[in-house]
Amino acid sequence: MPRQPRLDAPGVLQHVMARGIERRKIFWDDKDRSSFLERLAIILEETQTQCYAWALIPNHFHLLLRIGPTPLSKVMRRLMTGYAVTFNHRHRRAGHLFQNRYKSVVCEEDPYLLELIRYIHLNPLRAKLVEDLKSLDKYPWTGHSAILGRRKNPLIPKLENELIKRVSKDRNIDIKDLISFKRKKDISNTRAIISYLAAIELRHSGAKIASELRLSEKSVSRCIERGKKIALVPLNPVLHLFNWYDNDKELLEYLQ
Repeated sequence: MPRQPRLDAPGVLQHVMARGIERRKIFWDDKDRSSFLERLAIILEETQTQCYAWALIPNHFHLLLRIGPTPLSKVMRRLMTGYAVTFNHRHRRAGHLFQNRYKSVVCEEDPYLLELIRYIHLNPLRAKLVEDLKSLDKYPWTGHSAILGRRKNPLIPKLENELIKRVSKDRNIDIKDLISFKRKKDISNTRAIISYLAAIELRHSGAKIASELRLSEKSVSRCIERGKKIALVPLNPVLHLFNWYDNDKELLEYLQ
């Protein structure tokens, strides 16, 4: 019987699951789990896909995704193929990691959204990976603790891995120069743009930005102010690179 086409329309909410082949483990240790989440974070941002809930169980995972302009099939192919290649290389194995394709179920948003988020986040408790709800509050491999604010959300791309890399590339600046003590104008301006975008868009603290760029918090504050002025230059290529604003007027309204 031929496979049925999947519903990949933008805005559709889908509960996505995938299991290891022969129900074997797809996460052997915390490094595997971290690798999976880091990859997922980058893919979510690049494809403008939203993730409302997630849970990693040793032999399968659950995701609750709202599809953006990129079809779910492409999102999941990037995630699962990329992770499988990394997993096989790391553990010196060959062959399929996942059992068939992923399974996806279209969800009715209004009556079931909160219940579905609860269902996904309680999976570690049902799988007896944690003893009780108190332990689940601290469990790092589900979105439950991030929603409660007990842990940082791992699905927000790391500043160094994403923002620094993309802005540096756009401005043709070596990342090593950014974290050096060089004060050339183009390097200083790149630090300023990164500081501004990290503070305004990613909501990183001054301490976090200072740590990543190896600056003092006072220097970061000055960088944010200078970055704001640079960002207001019409048609600044960095802002268009991130596609966070539809036009300069929207940016100006946001900053006022």
